Amino acid sequence: MTLGGKTALVTGGANGMGRAYCRKLAGAGATVVVADIDGAAAERVAAELPGSALPLEVDITSEASVTRAVEVALRRGPGPEILVNNAGGAVGTRALLVDTDLVTWNDNLLLNLTGAFLMCRAMIPSMRARGYGKIVNVCSGSVFSGISAALFLSPGQRHNLVPYLAAKGGILALTRALAREVGDWGVRVNAVAPGYTLTERAKRTLAAEAPAEVLQRQVFPRPGAPEDPAGAVLFLASPDSDFMTGQTVCVDGGWVAH
Repeated sequence: MTLGGKTALVTGGANGMGRAYCRKLAGAGATVVVADIDGAAAERVAAELPGSALPLEVDITSEASVTRAVEVALRRGPGPEILVNNAGGAVGTRALLVDTDLVTWNDNLLLNLTGAFLMCRAMIPSMRARGYGKIVNVCSGSVFSGISAALFLSPGQRHNLVPYLAAKGGILALTRALAREVGDWGVRVNAVAPGYTLTERAKRTLAAEAPAEVLQRQVFPRPGAPEDPAGAVLFLASPDSDFMTGQTVCVDGGWVAH
């Protein structure tokens, strides 16, 4: 698969899975826009990549920030024809749903769903004008099981990240509905759903090692690495998947299949 001559914008591209996606896309020949709320980290990752990568500071929860960032990206030639909506994460969900306040609920929707909406809305007009585009949304394998790894922590911490999973479920629906809306314009919309992945953030917030209960529910008894979903992202960003839209590819070690 080659992406020579194409430009890909990856949100949350400076860390974890986003960094792995940037590396994979750049390795296939794409010019990568490393978009992240941490501008300095985006610059560091862009400097690591082959080609003329562009660091871009953006807060996907801010309409004004998204508008400004996309305007900057579009000044580089025709602009990105590939958008990877990767930025997200569980926000303050250290409680059962019955103990969760409205601010925490709204913060999870804002970061994990509204941010993707804002990026799609800003990027689709240029894709429509070109007659071609690829949007790859990052969902979560836990959406299909309703179980997050957090549920298997010590008894005093047994929350299930419900606000986060609900927002990621919205990504699944956004992917399917938007695919039907923009297909006539040559824009494909698909999603990748990683399973339990040992990013640096996961190591800090969940456990030093993948909970044994998670691995027992997978076909492959090892935790995912940030590089594992990158191949699926590359495939969905490439012309090899041009006849696919509205689909979600699970990269979860067989969590859903088990």
